[in-house]
Amino acid sequence: MSAENKQILWLNCSKTVAVLAVLVDHTNGVLYTNQDIAYASYFSVSLFIIISGMTSYFSNLYSEKSSGGGYIEKCKKIVLSYSIAIFIHMIVITNSFDLQDYIYYLIHFNISGPHYFVLLYIQLMLFNSFLYSLLKKCPCSPRGYCYEVLVTVCIIVLSIWTTNHTNMLDVYGGGGKLFGGTYLVLYFFGMLVVRHNWLKEISLAKSGIMVIVFGTIWFWLWRFVCRNGLILEKYVTFGDGFNPPGITFTIFAFCMLFMTFGTFTLLEQIKCLSWISLLTGWLGKHTLYVFLYHKLILDFFLLKFISDLPDINIWLARFVFFFFMIAGSIVLEVCVSFIQKFIRCL
Repeated sequence: MSAENKQILWLNCSKTVAVLAVLVDHTNGVLYTNQDIAYASYFSVSLFIIISGMTSYFSNLYSEKSSGGGYIEKCKKIVLSYSIAIFIHMIVITNSFDLQDYIYYLIHFNISGPHYFVLLYIQLMLFNSFLYSLLKKCPCSPRGYCYEVLVTVCIIVLSIWTTNHTNMLDVYGGGGKLFGGTYLVLYFFGMLVVRHNWLKEISLAKSGIMVIVFGTIWFWLWRFVCRNGLILEKYVTFGDGFNPPGITFTIFAFCMLFMTFGTFTLLEQIKCLSWISLLTGWLGKHTLYVFLYHKLILDFFLLKFISDLPDINIWLARFVFFFFMIAGSIVLEVCVSFIQKFIRCL
């Protein structure tokens, strides 16, 4: 497997870890009641945004070498997928279709809680080319690095202001802040990770060290938050520190990025365990649809038909709920893709 394919594989594995954390977060009170577990999952969207920054930088590099508009195509894909998801949600939830309500839900991103992510993603993409052009002006020299630090400081200051003083249609979390609030910082840092090749070289030793060091930091910080709450947020005005994230969950997300890099590149290098990375990476290709549909499957199917399963056997319930939220979303993706292809052929 080429180095480029390995890079894509572990990034897809990281997406899987992020979306599993989303499912954990959204089953709070259904599959568990311990708030410590919820805290452990709060890196999810932040990790998605870092990965988006990384893949956007790859897309920009690719666009420079070809006539393709890879990143623009991603934008079209998520908007179209989101528009179809709104239609399906309306049919399931209301058993009817009303164009006025459809347009309302479409522009307010609130027919389902997780849909705020779509507006967040779109806003970050609008800023993408500008951020990339700024980084391209930074030469690999002491002067260039100083310029890069200055740009980073400006983005942090801008993000703090947008987090505390902007509102986009009262959309939840980072979607309701101009350019995503502090998510813009994570997106930009993701671009920096690729620009400086911080996670490019892969070796057994490096993978193992990444898992141990950043796993330890993540675990210590998680236990600290469980005992003391978000103390660090008192010293930096990043909002409430949850969504958009503050200092604590920003560190959470980066620790998880480095942990997933170490874990899945390590598994790739162990022949008898490499299938785990391949399977996890395959699931990572479908995270958009899991993000769009898992709450619908949870609220209107699982909790409607097997709501008593957690009381009977909690571990069986966890397996069944997660399986159907993931598998059901992938089935919907296949069905929607088939319908789209059929329409194009008409």
